Amino acid sequence: MMADFDTAVYVAEQAEAVREAKLEEAAFRRVDERIAKKEEDREEARADADRLLGVIVATQSLDQVERRRRLEDRLDAHQSAVVDALLDNQRRLDEMNERLDVLLEEAYELPDGRKVFKSEDGISVYDADGNQIDDAEIDPDVIPEGHPSWETYRAAREERITLEEERAELTDYQEKLDEADALIRRGDLAEDDFAELDSLLNDDVPDALRPTLLESDPSYRSAVISSEYDVSLDVSDFVVPATSMKNGM
Repeated sequence: MMADFDTAVYVAEQAEAVREAKLEEAAFRRVDERIAKKEEDREEARADADRLLGVIVATQSLDQVERRRRLEDRLDAHQSAVVDALLDNQRRLDEMNERLDVLLEEAYELPDGRKVFKSEDGISVYDADGNQIDDAEIDPDVIPEGHPSWETYRAAREERITLEEERAELTDYQEKLDEADALIRRGDLAEDDFAELDSLLNDDVPDALRPTLLESDPSYRSAVISSEYDVSLDVSDFVVPATSMKNGM
């Protein structure tokens, strides 16, 4: 009987050990499953983040592409306007040079070959470089009527200087546009690049181009209107003083 009891106890202990082992195994399995689930969740979170980042990058890329396209369109308008303005400037400069040649041809000539011009008031005489000639060298009354006056010649000279300065401004702006075109063609424009290009096309425009670009570049027109139109209002202009209200009542 004793042997049977011991056997029963042994069997019971083994069964308990097996049960505890199974419980422990199940517990470890649940831990492993939780760890695997957390890792799976992390992977899904990473995938979601990557997808979101992809959408953001794609959106930014599309925005940059559109901004670059607008800059290219504006640049084309400005380059075309510069070419037309330079051609017009050259035409007017040629006309003014011819005008000056005619005035010099018709000017009174001193014995030493210098061309001189008498002022309209008949008091002073100037050479072609604007130097006043002393009365001891030539009496203004010696110059007969019919020769170009100093004021006429001076106005033509000043107009030529203005045209030459205009041409220099246009040429300088054309060089800046060429540099901007090279920058745009390289691509990968940073935010500072966009700001710099907008500033060039809005703030550095020569006076000779402004009328044309107000028609051909809507962005430039908007920038000019924004800078010139003062939308601020003085509230006092719309407030009726209390004394006036009382008097009216």
